[in-house]
Parts: sequence; C-alpha cells; structure tokens
Amino acid sequence: MGTEKPSFLSRLRFALKPGNPDFIAPVTKASHDLARCLPDEIGQEGDLVWIRTHDGLTFFNKPSPDYYWRVYRTLPRAVRSSVPFTHYLCALDRVIRFDGGGLMYGGPKKQRHYTVSPGDIVAEMGAYRGYYAVRLAREVGPEGVVIAIEPHPENVPILRKNVQANTSGNVKIVQKGVWSKPGSGRFHIKPRDGQAGSLILDRQRPHVEVPLDTLDNILAETAPGMDVDLMIIQLNGAEAHALRGMQQHRPRHLAIAARYSPDGVDVAPECVAILQERGYETELLEGGFIFGDLPGPAPAKDHSSGSE
Repeated sequence: MGTEKPSFLSRLRFALKPGNPDFIAPVTKASHDLARCLPDEIGQEGDLVWIRTHDGLTFFNKPSPDYYWRVYRTLPRAVRSSVPFTHYLCALDRVIRFDGGGLMYGGPKKQRHYTVSPGDIVAEMGAYRGYYAVRLAREVGPEGVVIAIEPHPENVPILRKNVQANTSGNVKIVQKGVWSKPGSGRFHIKPRDGQAGSLILDRQRPHVEVPLDTLDNILAETAPGMDVDLMIIQLNGAEAHALRGMQQHRPRHLAIAARYSPDGVDVAPECVAILQERGYETELLEGGFIFGDLPGPAPAKDHSSGSE
C-alpha cells in the first residue's frame, strides 16, 4: 500500500492543479449538483456499473477512475451514501451531459440557437457514451432520427448500451472518426478517460487505428434525402477538418466546440470562416464556442425514422 500512495497522489495533483481547469471546475460544480438528481437504484453488470434515475432512465458507464476521488470525498455525506465512488462517474455524466446539455458544463447550451422538436434530424459528434444522444432521442421522438458518431472503441459499446436501454430505435450509431476525407487514422487516447481522445491532439499518447469518413458520406448513408436540423460538433481539435468534409450537406443549425488549438492554430476562427463562406450567420463566444444558422425559414419536414 505504501508503494501505491505516491503514484495515486501524483495523479490527483495533476488532475486538480490550477493549470487543469477543464477538469476541476466543471467536475466540482457538477458534483455538488448531484444532490438534485440522486439515483433511485444502482447496480453492476459485468464490467459496467449502472444507475436508474427518477425518470426511469438507466445509464451505464465504467467504474470511476481513482483520480476522481479527491472531488468525490468533498461531497455531502447524503450524496455519498446514495452514490458510491464506483458509480460516481456514471452519475456525474448524467448531470453533466444529459441534464446539463452544454458544450461544456456551465457553458453555452448545445441548443442555444435552436431547440430540438419532434421529427427533427440531429447529428452529434463525438457522442461519447450516449448520454446526450439519449436526451436527443427523447426530444425528436419516434419520427425523428439521432445520428450518434463516436470513434473511441471503449466508448461505443457503452454508447450502444445506453441507447438500447433508453430509446426506441431512433438512434443510428456510427463508429468512425470524422475527417475531411475517407481513410483511417490514429486516434490518440488517454487510458481510462473516454472523453480525451483526438485525431490531432496529444500525439504522444497511445493510439488506436480508427476508420475515418466525411460528414457527406456519413449523412448520405444514415439520413439519405433528409435535411439535418441540428449538428453538434465536438472533436477535440478536428472541427475544421469535419466541416471541410461536408460540401454537399448544409445543416440548418450548428453548435460547435472549437476549444483547442492544435499545433498553435486557433480552430475557432477557421470554422467561422468556413461557415460564413457557406452562407451561415454565426456567433462566436469566448472559449471557442460557435453557433451557425442558415437564414430564412426551414423547409417543410418530410422525415422517415430509422434505427441503426
């Protein structure tokens, strides 16, 4: 035990140091918001844990990594008695991703410019482990379609599990990376962290080879002849590459988190320029959050629903 403690503490210091606000600020806020959404039931199935909440939804996830412990132990006792540490990440992701619905927790909402309605077609990337895809599926209803795009090989089985547990067949899952051209590429991952993968960032990290495709190809396969009402793009530095691979389709509304600057290049202005060249009205918020909207009334809907 004495040999493990320094390594454990060093991981905590890295996760919680002031230079890493992307972790500590949203996690701390969401942790204390847990008191308003405690699970009614908890359990474990194989190597996954699950929670069931007051609205009847069941979410699966990996057990909490140990670097979350220092935040967890600050929670009120009533919260910790309802949410054991193993289930903490599962419950936290419910609060951050399903309830929060932001491009980051406490940041601008994904539906800031456009509110999803029944019958809509929505594309989300990266879909992570499906928490927001489940929310979208409930909002678009049986006549709508959610296209959930996620390349991380550890996330996709959990994404499928959450979709199957909470939706009625209106979510299409695409296990690909989004890029400017088809092919394959190195997807760099942080072990035991399903949200930190990137085709561009952190090239010193371990990687897996993933199939790549353009949004034009993905949309042609998953929503042929349909107009996408809302597209959500969160690709950890690859947002401009995704837009360059979408020449034939024009979603009515986009919400983009272009928060990172790979190789010192600020992605957000590049994304704004691409959208404006294509006739979008844009809003760029501090932090690299972009919203794009096509002017004029939306065409009449003629959607056909489908499942993966």
